Amino acid sequence: MKYNTELLTIELKERKLIKSAAAKKASIIDKKIQEYVPDNLEKTLNDMFELAFRKIFQNGVEVISMTFDKNSPKEAEEMLRKSRIAATFDTGMSFVTGTGMGILGIGVPDIPIFTAMVLRNIYQIAAAYGFDYKSRTEQIYILKVIKGAMAIGEKAEQTAAEVDRYSDGVDLRGEVNETWLGDELDEAAGALADSMLYMKFVQGIPVVGAAGGLSNASTMRKISKYADLKYHKRMIKRQLAHMTEADEADEIRAESDEES
Repeated sequence: MKYNTELLTIELKERKLIKSAAAKKASIIDKKIQEYVPDNLEKTLNDMFELAFRKIFQNGVEVISMTFDKNSPKEAEEMLRKSRIAATFDTGMSFVTGTGMGILGIGVPDIPIFTAMVLRNIYQIAAAYGFDYKSRTEQIYILKVIKGAMAIGEKAEQTAAEVDRYSDGVDLRGEVNETWLGDELDEAAGALADSMLYMKFVQGIPVVGAAGGLSNASTMRKISKYADLKYHKRMIKRQLAHMTEADEADEIRAESDEES
């Protein structure tokens, strides 16, 4: 069956991505820079990412939605093409903004801009695969995807499974989550802060800080690739579930016809 084969292909790609993330550890450079990073920088980064998420979810979703075409085609190949175009554009823009601010010696104030670009990219990927990114239920999923994309070591496996459990509950069992984002905001912000801590410190140093643009672009690529895989996987699993339901309905109708 076409969808079963496609799901297997996606799962193999995902397994390779997670295996790579699970094998990663903090780099020697990060460990060296850690000696010079101010104690309060991680908390500052965490707080700024969390604030950026809150502000965008509360007031910025519609504004971001106006910046791209939300008419999602049904064809899977076209969906992939659109989401990858979005990833390429936003990765380039995140590099430009990060590098520009790094040259000026501004490491932290680009966080709201970068966060908006991350969410814009995920929104476009979600829309391309036919998901409504505006709902509270989906916002929680998006935060889980960001956390999963940033995970390394043993957390890579754990967060990947968490993302799938949540999406299966939503797509296959009709679960709805309308609670405030709370812990999900904090965990996604913390994951980004942990991942970008050292490069944001470097980005705050004039001239040398241009390297911060590379951090922005690298993080954007990771999130885009991870989101693409997870949303593609969700779409296929949802298609398979609907096909199963249709098959069951056909069997019930057939049995009813035989009885009559």
